[in-house]
Amino acid sequence: MQYEQYYVGGVEYRKTGTGNTRIEAIYHNEGRYANVDLDIDDSPNWRKEYNIKDHLGNTRLSFADKNGNGVIDITTTPATNDILQENHYYPFGLSYEGPWLMNDAARDNGYKYNGKELNDDFGLNWYDYGARFYDAAIGRWGQIDPLSGKFAGWSPYNYAMNNPMSLIDPDGKAPSIPYPLSGTYAVNKKDYSDGGRSLKNAVTRTSTYMDTDRPPGASNPHIGIDYRASVGTTFYNLGDGKVVETGKGSGTGKYVTVEYSNGDKVRFLHLSNVADGVKKGSTVYEGQPLGKTGSSGTEHPHLHIDAIDNEGNRIDPENRNYGNYTAKEFFNTYGGDYTKLPTYPGNQTQQENKNIMDAAPIQRDVLKPQIQPLLPLPEFKKN
Repeated sequence: MQYEQYYVGGVEYRKTGTGNTRIEAIYHNEGRYANVDLDIDDSPNWRKEYNIKDHLGNTRLSFADKNGNGVIDITTTPATNDILQENHYYPFGLSYEGPWLMNDAARDNGYKYNGKELNDDFGLNWYDYGARFYDAAIGRWGQIDPLSGKFAGWSPYNYAMNNPMSLIDPDGKAPSIPYPLSGTYAVNKKDYSDGGRSLKNAVTRTSTYMDTDRPPGASNPHIGIDYRASVGTTFYNLGDGKVVETGKGSGTGKYVTVEYSNGDKVRFLHLSNVADGVKKGSTVYEGQPLGKTGSSGTEHPHLHIDAIDNEGNRIDPENRNYGNYTAKEFFNTYGGDYTKLPTYPGNQTQQENKNIMDAAPIQRDVLKPQIQPLLPLPEFKKN
């Protein structure tokens, strides 16, 4: 049946056929309040639903305590099964087919791969990333990259530089520097027998976003991400922004908070020092060193980052897009020097001029002066 969907922030409304427009769900970071009487009554009947996500923001499990007994009951009867949805994905986002736990009586949560909404209208099954739609069946976008001029060596339809295990593209424009330490890809400590210490050019997460496997005395669940970093390790800014706070706390050590153009605020904690010129109100640029890591973290030295959006909701900073360049580009192509990035102030004009020169090289033979032979002077005769 034909329907219309309306979006107002995290609140969604649906109008089916000629019926009334009714509130469908209110979304938040941990799940949603779902109106289970959407197709029955104008008065909402709310159910609290929760999602479990992985480090890439993929929704893996949705559940609800239907009978309020404090236990998630897993049964084969839809009316009593508290598991609403179970998802497994191929690297580029296509869902596995299998005997996963599903509750056919519940309206599916549409926010799945990378936490993006799956649009199944007309059988397309495209994910809505904001700037464009993504087809997980082929691992490509349905539209040209709006920033394709910055990635001349890549197809304008590629997703995350063909590396979805290490990179994300949160808004359909460009994968950016997703972690604040030197390295071209990131791994989780728990996935390697040696904790990832033998890997080269890797950034190691010692604790992932909303991790509950935490050492004694540590926050649980973990509201941010911890990266292994020995004392004195330089850490880098994720994109152009403004410093809104610096300070020192009893449990955080020295810290810096940066606000980015979309209103997100990201905190960098457990620092030994803050870089010169990085102070409240100062503008900081993508890839700019913000300081060095310290030893105030629980158990082992590390860098902690956490974030909130412009409405104060907790978010995973690795699932956001604050800059224009991948970690591999920044460290390999530009040597980790933020002043060499084409987007650094003063470099834009130089880059634009270079692009013009590259696109239309001067044909020097055309500019050679054309020497014309001198015409003979007329003869003057005396009368």
